[in-house]
Amino acid sequence: MKAEDFHKAMRPVNEACLLAKSGWICLSNPLVGWGEEGMIRWKIGILLRHIALVFRCFKKASFPHILIREFSSVPLLLVFPFLLPLRKKLFFMVHQNIQWAAQRKSEKIALLLLSKLGARWAILETQEFSGFEKFNIPSEKNLVLPHPCDAMRLKSGRASLSQGLSKLRSERAVIGVAGYYRAEKGMDELVCLLRKTFPEFGILLGVPNPEAVKHLDVETIDTSTDEAYREMISRCDVLVFNHRPEGYFYRASGPVADAAACGTAVVTPDFPILGKQVAGIGETFHPLTAPTKAPKRARRSRSTYENLRQLGGRRPPGGDDLDFCRANQPLETGSAGLSLPAAVRRAIEKARNVEYDFETYCAARSARAIAKQLDEFHIEKSKKTKEGLAATQM
Repeated sequence: MKAEDFHKAMRPVNEACLLAKSGWICLSNPLVGWGEEGMIRWKIGILLRHIALVFRCFKKASFPHILIREFSSVPLLLVFPFLLPLRKKLFFMVHQNIQWAAQRKSEKIALLLLSKLGARWAILETQEFSGFEKFNIPSEKNLVLPHPCDAMRLKSGRASLSQGLSKLRSERAVIGVAGYYRAEKGMDELVCLLRKTFPEFGILLGVPNPEAVKHLDVETIDTSTDEAYREMISRCDVLVFNHRPEGYFYRASGPVADAAACGTAVVTPDFPILGKQVAGIGETFHPLTAPTKAPKRARRSRSTYENLRQLGGRRPPGGDDLDFCRANQPLETGSAGLSLPAAVRRAIEKARNVEYDFETYCAARSARAIAKQLDEFHIEKSKKTKEGLAATQM
């Protein structure tokens, strides 16, 4: 991935900082090195980016608040001592960092030490999940922002959202599956499940590497360009994301925001942050009903899910006796979670009845709305600082 394409969906945050009246600046720090990802040259490249970040922060030290859009915990820990003079104005935006800390000992130690050194976090969607108190999550010093929704970048060609959905209701519903294809992501199993469960609906696959999915024998769009990506999303009634707990249990999703920008409902696993992100624009399904035909993969995903939800204080809504191989079966009566097919059917029905308010959702996540939240955070922070000074003088 090219550095300029890294976290493209987060660009409205940069614009929001420029629009804010309380003095914010956003510094992008794409986690892209040299050569093959994960190799030594790649890691050296990322470390050098963090060293350069130190100089960039001091160059912008005149701003009251500096928002760092990406960071890797271990390289940041190595350079953080040089940033200590600026630590009270720095906010590091958490993406996969909590996820890494929950699964890798080195990442956990690095994030913990950063917390002890006074690092402050910018967290997407919510910080109201337990198990991370040692990392200062939750904390009133943290900045909580919604995942931005860049409606202009992916603006749909529909004359109006309601008119477009009304037109779709007279046609066959289309279920979409999008993302870069890799066998371990479970896309094969998901497509097979959807075709078997919903023969009356169309299935549309959108991937930037279409040559890898010829064996699935479904209509496919090459989504390697923004235009094709927008077309694919806009043609669907609902997009289904079969995210694994080892990748997204504590992460928001850029494609979910892209779907909302195009007026397309989404279906995702009921993970702590994703569940918050899709509220009002889609449905969630019980994570242990995600399809897979690989027993080892199922056991590993189940084990990861159990470990993560215990760390975060969450119990699976259907009980502990579910497994990843029961995706085509309904959950027990009275379960608080939906199976994946049930969530898809509900999302299609609500989308066709125009029950999702995408315009309000995107407006609340626009650059202008986020800028307002940044200003409100500044006001609240200044108020607490004055109260603290007054208390020490008494």
